[in-house]
This record gives sequence, C-alpha cells and structure tokens, in this order.
Amino acid sequence: MRSERRHVGLRQADLAARAGLSRSSVSRVENGLLSGLTVGSVRAVADAVGIQLPFAPRSLRGASTDRQIDWRHAALVEAVLERLAQLGWETVVEYSFNDYGDRGSVDVLAWHPEARALLIVETKSDLRNVQETLHALDVKLRVVPRLVPAERGWRADAVGVVMVLADLRVERQRVDRHRLTFDAALPKRTVEVRRWLERPAGPLRGLTFLQISQAKGVMREPAGHGRVRRAAGPARPLVTGRGKGSGSSDRGSAAVEAARSPTPGESARQGPE
Repeated sequence: MRSERRHVGLRQADLAARAGLSRSSVSRVENGLLSGLTVGSVRAVADAVGIQLPFAPRSLRGASTDRQIDWRHAALVEAVLERLAQLGWETVVEYSFNDYGDRGSVDVLAWHPEARALLIVETKSDLRNVQETLHALDVKLRVVPRLVPAERGWRADAVGVVMVLADLRVERQRVDRHRLTFDAALPKRTVEVRRWLERPAGPLRGLTFLQISQAKGVMREPAGHGRVRRAAGPARPLVTGRGKGSGSSDRGSAAVEAARSPTPGESARQGPE
C-alpha cells in the first residue's frame, strides 16, 4: 500500500483526504495494524490508490463459507432429481437461457412425456432475498416454456413451477414471515405439489420443503442454521496448541495477543513520515 502511494506521488495526508479517513488510519493500514479498523476503512484506502482488496470469509475448519452453503444446495438438487426420477420425469440440471435480455439458469428443468408436462424447479438452500428470488422465478416461468419447444421438442400441455427449500426451521420461519407474499406467488404447498408431480395436469405454482442428508466430511450444523446458541460450560479457544499441558496453548495465546498489540517499533512507525 505504501509502495503504491509513493508510486502515484501522494503523501499520507493526501491519501487520507482521498479516502475520507485520518492520516493515522492510513498509517495503520500501511503498517498492517488493522485491529480496530473496519473493512470499509481498509478498502477505502486501497481504492484511493487503485488497489483491489477482496475479502473472502473462510472457516478455520478449512472450508469456505460458500462451500458450506453449496453442499446444502447440491444435496437439495440431488434429492429433487431422485424424487422426479421415481415419478417418471426426465430432467436437465442447470438449464441456462438468454432471450432478448432475459437471462438466467433453471436449477432443474423436468419433462413428463406421458402427461406432456413441463416443470421448472428453483432450489434454495438459504433463502435470503425473497423479492429477488420470486422475480427471477417469474422470468423463468415467462421465458423458458417458450424456448424449450424449439430447443428440445417439449411442447407442454401443463406447466408447473416449484420452489424447493431445505427443510430447516429457519427456512420455514422465513416463509412464515412472508406468508402473504408466498401465498400469492406460490400458493400450493407440499401435499398439493406431490399430487401434481404424480399426476401433472393444468398449471402449478407451489412451494415445498425437502430434507437433505449431511454431506460426507462436512461438520454437522444445527437444524436452525440461522441461529447460534451458547454452548454449556466455559468457552474454549478456536485454535489450541499441541503437546502436553497448557504451555503450548499459552504460547499460542501470547502470540495472538502479540499480533494484536503494536510493538514499540511499530508504534514509532505511525509517527510523521
């Protein structure tokens, strides 16, 4: 950061003015003393000198947060495919489309040859933005049935769209909080959806929940993954030392504290340039 600032001919005071921060904050960023600074402050300094500074949260257990969410989505898609295969549906995974600016991807596109029924399935393992999700689903329902006859020869007499959510308490609570919205957009529920899948006829707009099995090698999460409850007993450190006794653990704690606190030399570097 310091090298790039000097390369563009800026003083710390100039960079601070560009970033909208104090000069001491710029100095802390340049010296790697980020404790107490927000991600926004660090990014503001980086942006001011033309440096991209992406942040990617990563679990100390070794798996990225995207991967933890992705296994649920993959398991949900797998459960949908298994259920549809049992009922005689042909399936396509990740059917992508682009029609005059309307573009997207259908998680599972299914065709029932005997009933001449088309099914659009949207799987959500973590439903956050309800309005955005329903808008995207509406685009798929409007565009995809017009495209598949030419692309796959599937000329449907019945079209259904189903949102499949992981059967978790937090997802049921989210649906309940937006009950009127879902009742209007996707009025049919699990029993009615199952009956339609068994004997598809006429239109269907529904929502159902599916249980998903734990992925191999993934740490088990509580059913309500949106809430964390305090564990009984004293708190334990996330990272502990190795070896007998507590000596290595104490050394690890001391190292963490040392990393948090600036040394006298580092404090001196925060002074005037």
